[in-house]
This record gives sequence, C-alpha cells and structure tokens, in this order.
Amino acid sequence: MTTASPQPRRVNFGWISESFQLFQRDIWIWTFAVIVQLACAWVLGFAMTEAFNLIGFALPRPVFDRSHPFDSLFGMYTTPRFWEHTALRELVILPINSFFYGGLYKMANKSVRGQAISIADVFSGGPTFLTFLLFNLLMLVGVRLGLLCVIFGAFVVSGLLLPAGGLLADGVDFRTAIKTSIKAKKGDWLRAAGFSFVFGCVFVGSFLACCIPMLATLSMGFIISSLSCREMVAGEGRALEVEEYVAPPGSWPPPPKFNIAPTERPLDEPEAES
Repeated sequence: MTTASPQPRRVNFGWISESFQLFQRDIWIWTFAVIVQLACAWVLGFAMTEAFNLIGFALPRPVFDRSHPFDSLFGMYTTPRFWEHTALRELVILPINSFFYGGLYKMANKSVRGQAISIADVFSGGPTFLTFLLFNLLMLVGVRLGLLCVIFGAFVVSGLLLPAGGLLADGVDFRTAIKTSIKAKKGDWLRAAGFSFVFGCVFVGSFLACCIPMLATLSMGFIISSLSCREMVAGEGRALEVEEYVAPPGSWPPPPKFNIAPTERPLDEPEAES
C-alpha cells in the first residue's frame, strides 16, 4: 500500500499539446463526431432563419456605402434585431448541442483514460441530456454576462467551469459538478482564465484558417475538459490509503500514478483491533 499526499494542482498549458495528440490518435472519429454536431446545429439554425423570413422577421441586408464602409460592414451587428436573432438561434440549437455534448465529453473521458472510442459514442448523450442542457444554458448566460465585465469575466467563467463537462459526462449531478469544478479551479483562477484566453486565441486562429483546423480545436476543447478533471479534480482531499496503480500496456496518455479511489479507512483513523 502507498500513501498519496495531496499536492497543489495547477492549470497546465501542456493540455493543449496533449489534447492535440489524443485528437490525432482518433482523428477520423473525432472529425466525424464534430461534423455531425455542427451539421445538426446548422440545419436547425437554417430552418429557424427560413421561418423568420416567412413571417417577415428576417434580418435587413446591409447596404454598402463607399463613404462609410465600416458602417456597412458592422452596422447590422449593432441593431437590436441582430441580437434578437442571435439569442433565439442559440436557444433553438441548445437542445441538440446538449445531446451531442454528452456523447462528445464521454468520448473525451474514454480517450484520456486510454479506452477505445467509436462512432457510436457520439450518440450516447441521452442519459446526460438534461444536465448538459442546464450546463450549456449556464455557460451561455455566464459567458455573456462575463463579456460585460471588460470581456475578462468571460474567460474567468469558462476557466472555472472547465472540468464540469467531464464530470457531467461521468454522471455527476449538475449542482455537484459545478461546485466541484469551481472548488478545483478557484485556487488557480487567474491562470485558468489565462488558459481560456490562450486556447480561445488558438480556436479563433483555427476558425480563420478556412475553418478546417476548427474541427481539431473543437475536439481538443472536449478533451481538455477531461484532462482538467484528471489533474485538478481527481483525488482532491486529504491523504488516503490507496492501491498502487498498474498502467495497462500501450495506454496513452499515461494514467495517473495512483488509483485515487479511497479505501474504507482514511489514514488518520486507527485500525480496529482484531
């Protein structure tokens, strides 16, 4: 038996490279999964736009004016109608995203644990649908409100809730997942916000690069949540008596050194006399 002592847990920027390696290992499955999720969301969004066109609620088309080119390009984004469309679109696609996110986060957990993933995992989000619906709604509202706090607040929110998706995919209830995620990250919240900013820049860069690399960064986002769970949530608490962990041959990434599941007796309690 071995004693595992709690150590300070820090946000690890190496998660970005590790998540990319895991994505490469199952590149075709991840690519298919993300395309299915995006395609379903796009179909719903397109149907909503067409419905608005039929009822006369369509967005006005911007008219280009050479004397005021920036007004032509960005004027639409300052109208109340645009933000009404955006809010309604996000609410319409929220349920379909919640279903697929359950499957994608489960895929990420399995990948980080060295287990094989399959295309069928993409459609396994039914049991966690309601919890991910609440989580996605929380993220939608929290990040938008965070943007009002000089934008920095949005990175704080996303950083604190980074492990929550992996926890929900493992069947943890909504309230416990949120509390556990914030508890794990609050001691390193500034670095977590910085991580969200850096990965956000990587994502924006992938989107601008003809959108194709975006399939990789979207997949990496799910995997990063699971890596965050592995290193910042698992084993949290006082020292416990644990069994030595023997890694299965060929597993990647290397699993944690110890099995963190507690035994019946914490170390600070004496053994019962026989």
